[in-house]
Amino acid sequence: MITLSNLLDEMKESFPDKVKVMFRFPSFYIIVDGAEFDSDSYFENLNILSAKIMEHHTHDASFKGLSSISECLARNNCNIIFGDTNVIKNSYSFLAANEGKSHWLSMYDNGSDCNLPNIEETPRAFHFYGNKGGQARSTFLAMFARFLADQGHRVLLIDADIEAPTLHVILGINEVKIESTLINYCSDLGLPRKVTPSSTIPNVGLISCRPTSEEWEADYISFCLKTATAPNILSDGIELIKNNIINGVEGFDYDVVLFDHRTGAAHSVIPVMSAWPGSSLIFSRPDSQTNWLSGIKTILNFYPNNPGLFISFNMDSNSTSKITRQEEILRENLLLLLSDALTLEGAEDQFSPDELEEYYLTWAYDRSLLNGLIPDLQDIQNVNLRTLRTVYDLLDIDSPSENINEKTLITATQSVSGAKDQTWFVESDTTRLILDKNSNINYILGRKGTGKSRIFKEALDKKIGLTLIAPSEFGHAGNYIHSANMYLCAIRKIFSEDYHLFWWFLIYCRVTAGNDDVRYESIIQESSAKSFDELKENASPISILRALNDYEDKQAFTLLIDGLETMSELKPSDLKQFVASLLSCMTSINNGDLSKYIKIKLFLRMDLIIGNQNIEQQIENRSVELSWNEQAQLNYNIASIAANNSICDYFPEVRKRIIQHEQDIKSGKLDISTCEDILLSIFPDKLRRSNIKSLTFLKTYFRDASSAMQEHKATFYPRLFLNFITEIGQQFEVKKEAGLDHGRILHSLIMDAYEKAAAGFLNDVKQELVFAIELNDDYHENVLNIDKFIQSFSSHITPFLFNDTVDKLMDVFNNNISESRVIDALNRMKAMGIFEPTAKDASKWRAGRVYKSALRMKYLRR
Repeated sequence: MITLSNLLDEMKESFPDKVKVMFRFPSFYIIVDGAEFDSDSYFENLNILSAKIMEHHTHDASFKGLSSISECLARNNCNIIFGDTNVIKNSYSFLAANEGKSHWLSMYDNGSDCNLPNIEETPRAFHFYGNKGGQARSTFLAMFARFLADQGHRVLLIDADIEAPTLHVILGINEVKIESTLINYCSDLGLPRKVTPSSTIPNVGLISCRPTSEEWEADYISFCLKTATAPNILSDGIELIKNNIINGVEGFDYDVVLFDHRTGAAHSVIPVMSAWPGSSLIFSRPDSQTNWLSGIKTILNFYPNNPGLFISFNMDSNSTSKITRQEEILRENLLLLLSDALTLEGAEDQFSPDELEEYYLTWAYDRSLLNGLIPDLQDIQNVNLRTLRTVYDLLDIDSPSENINEKTLITATQSVSGAKDQTWFVESDTTRLILDKNSNINYILGRKGTGKSRIFKEALDKKIGLTLIAPSEFGHAGNYIHSANMYLCAIRKIFSEDYHLFWWFLIYCRVTAGNDDVRYESIIQESSAKSFDELKENASPISILRALNDYEDKQAFTLLIDGLETMSELKPSDLKQFVASLLSCMTSINNGDLSKYIKIKLFLRMDLIIGNQNIEQQIENRSVELSWNEQAQLNYNIASIAANNSICDYFPEVRKRIIQHEQDIKSGKLDISTCEDILLSIFPDKLRRSNIKSLTFLKTYFRDASSAMQEHKATFYPRLFLNFITEIGQQFEVKKEAGLDHGRILHSLIMDAYEKAAAGFLNDVKQELVFAIELNDDYHENVLNIDKFIQSFSSHITPFLFNDTVDKLMDVFNNNISESRVIDALNRMKAMGIFEPTAKDASKWRAGRVYKSALRMKYLRR
């Protein structure tokens, strides 16, 4: 026995470039063109074919040659034609006709000219499809119709779920007459063809599959049978509806059309999509029951300009935003299919799944839908409203032509460090909590480039606290004791490895100096010349209490610490213990008498807190993890543009508009829609080189991909975006007007700026890796080795096998570095978010989204 798929593969392998497959409902025609098939006898040619396949197909004992091939052809209604195009023209002229795609089997057709109809002048069509039922497909379609109507669109719904049509029930339509059904459009009944208006959603109409009257029951069942055996009946009916809209027939003034499809391999899906191609909204569940990937791949290829997206229905409305490993595997498989559909022919690089993460959305179980009717938008969960808005944006639906009622709208140089960031400070819920003097937050955790130092600077400006240690970038910004201060370094060396004493002494010095930064700096400088015994006298909680007693009224201090990642001359192997000692001191303060007078706010890179003893209990209810939601991210994007004079000089009207919204932007509350509109005033709608929308690029290329394998929240990297805007501004200074294309920033300039920004961001990360990775005991050799280590990832494939990469890195260093140090270095980079294991296989790692470009790694599907 042989399967049809295997037979086709074997034939193509045995006769390269000589096999074409054509599907004409309901039969396959396999055309084999070759000089060896010169016999007039079909069976002699079939024997030659069988013998050739037998030469290759030796691994399967169940394959019996000619008998297996004949059985497969008969089983699958297939015909083999031996001959060239002349034979086809003379004897099989019906194959030359282009009848379009009529069935799922059309996916195997590589010999027909199945060009899709011209859709430029037609209203946009959107196809709602799922492998299985129970995935909220029809419910979401109806909610999306309400959303579109509220935006001012006129929306036509077509219930193409032939075997189980229910859209009229969801819309609250009690009676559907035969005139407004597919039965009438697909048959010559001599009746007028109409649309049933929705009584619950203005500007929404429905063409149902069948009428509600039972007198049409037998006709409906007959219609189901006819469309299964003659798919052109369906496609002709859809063509009629499309032409009525195009020609402006009265009652058909719609600008968006939504199709509700049957699930799985239903016969009706392909004829409808072939007649009116459009973007697909594909529904799934986190339980991985969406597993017919070849079918999904087929429907994604119907609309290359915007293939579609995925919506995962989550029954657990109380679940966290962190997805499971099982769902991540499903998401990756689905986004790989979207990557194939989006990738332009001849493109060198594919999109990796994490670059397309925005195209996989969640629709949560919503109690407002329990009454069976479609609720108003203000009654559904905020998370679902955001999903509707995101789907609208990703599908790139043009604004309606008529005026919209406002009441209905729902609303590689070193990069710029946080210490030097001159953009407006953009608040978020997280920053408001951190900058609240009365909050109990002690631990502010985040990855490199997520805004720690910028918030630290804002805390100083707002006098939230006093510096205990500032980042090294603050070295020339006032009288701050920073992490690279030579006197601070000297004191740490005096205490040797007794880091607890170091921290108690430092707190004592700050309390003694009070609010006077100059005096604090002077005390540190003087102390660096003292002996261990002299310093030890004031290195305890008791000495701090004595210093507090020197004030008439015991003063309360909030002390700010940042920059521990770059403590001068502190080996990576000692840094963890250095941090652990500070955490221990903070625990003593929080649980003792000092808690009345001393509060410490520690800004720390995420990986440095992992693995410390009892850390979960210590930081519970006292920590925040830096993350940016979509609104805060877009507000920061606008603020960065406003601060760049080189860009604003070419977009003065945009600058005026931004300034009008200054207060909203600073508070992080300018609505997403307005932010997007401003961004599209300077960025093109699409990036030609990558075939994705600019908004998708701006939202996803500057943030992590969420992952079940990450230990922490995915987040936006403001440092990377600021680098990007700075690079664009610098290129404008050189290119002038040549940097514009139709009044928008040039596509190539955008991508070039991103690559340079990523390189600058990596340069920052390298500086911290020097204090995190120990490839050599000598500091200067370690710096050189780390640079070489990073460069070795250029052109390296991601995802990659961990063990193979260890071997490659060992070869790069000619085995002069121990394997354990290489493994430790990779694990440290993973802890910092540079790499992460894949959900499918923990032995495979991949570069984090923002690091793939920085490391110049190449994505390759494995």
